[in-house]
Amino acid sequence: MNIKNILLPTDFSDPAKQATQYAMGLCKVFDASAYLVHAIDANPYAMYGEYTGWQRMNVADEIKTSAEKQMDALIREFGNKAPITGHNVVTTDSVADTICETASEQKADLIVMSTHGRTGVNRVLMGSVAEQVVRQASCPVLTLGKTFLKSTSKAKVDLLLHPTDFSTEAEKAAKMAIKLCGKLDAKLDVLHVIDDTHVALLYTHPIVQDEPLHEKIRERAIKDLDEYVEKIRQDYPVKSTLELCHGNAAAKICEFAEENKADWIVMSTHGRTGVKRLFLGSIAERVLRTAPCPVLTLK
Repeated sequence: MNIKNILLPTDFSDPAKQATQYAMGLCKVFDASAYLVHAIDANPYAMYGEYTGWQRMNVADEIKTSAEKQMDALIREFGNKAPITGHNVVTTDSVADTICETASEQKADLIVMSTHGRTGVNRVLMGSVAEQVVRQASCPVLTLGKTFLKSTSKAKVDLLLHPTDFSTEAEKAAKMAIKLCGKLDAKLDVLHVIDDTHVALLYTHPIVQDEPLHEKIRERAIKDLDEYVEKIRQDYPVKSTLELCHGNAAAKICEFAEENKADWIVMSTHGRTGVKRLFLGSIAERVLRTAPCPVLTLK
């Protein structure tokens, strides 16, 4: 994974500024440059509140002017920390679409954004926007949650955690993690969580009725994990860990990341599909909301 162009969406909130600071550090780590974008939500209620008629034109101009001033101030604050190749302030019907389109136009290798931003009736809710971007973006997205931003904004990437459900999509995330480890000389933990609430859906192999269900599931999971790790070990030596979860998979992933001090969680937004399989996508969304560290996702 070659990261040279980083896109930074911002709503000028404190979490967004902390994400910008973190991204500036990543620019140094990867010898990359940054492009900043602020998308103004043109939704009448979000943008104008109770204003009507001719008043809306004045309010729209004021909002755009204010945003441009805030963007200039942001560039002055961070412009000496990493190369900023450009910026844009645009009014749009869809903030998430604009971010993804800008990423494509600027040929971004990575989008870095906070999961939380401004709050209040007339302000953009960055959280929902971040989730939409994660689902839609054509390039990987690194989301920074409020738990992480409260604790630090230092860009450190020494240990990556890759949760997997053994799907083809998860394997793509594993390969991305491996390339990052090779570039950054970082370590990689591979984690498979057995969520007992989904054991009947996870594995379709025949289960012998006179043996404990959990033991059969665990044996199958160990076998799958060994085969999965052996497959990706061909490119990079990895430390593998199997965690048996008696609860929520997303919570267990976040707990493991915190206990082992993972710097990033690297996972796919999509996993196994079909009625009899676990949907990794929903887990990914829950992880990015509550993770103690940045979460790198790709489709």
